[in-house]
Amino acid sequence: MVLELEQLDKLRTTLVNQLRQRFALEYPEAAAQTWQTNDHGMTPIIEWLIGKNHHGRRVNHCNNSVANSLGIDISEYSLDHGYAIHHIEQRRRDTERMLDEAMDQECFIPYLQAFKGFRWGIGMEALTLMKVYPFEKFLVDGFPVVEWIETKNNGRQKRNRSLQHFQSYLGLSRQVEQSGDKENIRWFNSKMMRSHYYIWCLSSICPKPPKRLNTEIGKKLGKKWDNFKDAKQAKGKDAIMRLTFYATRLLFQQLKDNICF
Repeated sequence: MVLELEQLDKLRTTLVNQLRQRFALEYPEAAAQTWQTNDHGMTPIIEWLIGKNHHGRRVNHCNNSVANSLGIDISEYSLDHGYAIHHIEQRRRDTERMLDEAMDQECFIPYLQAFKGFRWGIGMEALTLMKVYPFEKFLVDGFPVVEWIETKNNGRQKRNRSLQHFQSYLGLSRQVEQSGDKENIRWFNSKMMRSHYYIWCLSSICPKPPKRLNTEIGKKLGKKWDNFKDAKQAKGKDAIMRLTFYATRLLFQQLKDNICF
């Protein structure tokens, strides 16, 4: 069901982008707007387009469109896309409902409690649950595996092998390759997981308050992000990937506290 959601999202995104391109001719004012879904998982402008809901303001807005004044109407092509998008959104809503029922089991309760501070949607929660359940597979005798290794300066450095294993399941496993002055990073494991966490950090943590996630987890991650920017320790994608590593470290700690201790 998680993969069904992923596939339906890709189909919807493709059709929405095509319809917005068409609306640039037929209804340019709407093409420039943000097409957000409502609490029921449906897009209001799509429901209006196919006649599922009558929005008086939308009707007036469309009638006053520059395209309408030029005699350009909304085409059958756009209507067909609207019906296709609406159908996909219905399928997505049904899949989410089934997924919610599947996750409503006692064994998943501590996991969902650990996820609360991150304020993910059901898709992200299910995707993460699919990778980290059961959490005990990252532990030995109920405890994280921690090693101490010697550094080049004859010092000792702590390595949490359980955390590294956990992060690799979430797509955060990498190898740094150096060739002369150039440094290249190769990523391993789930690209889908890595991209979802990257987008979540970018949309929920990187914005300034009040758009930033307002939970204890959000505040910790927000502080880390602000420190990155103030100290200029990292830029762009590298900074967000560091933030992603920190987010999964907090998630590991939340799961360990909820499930083991």
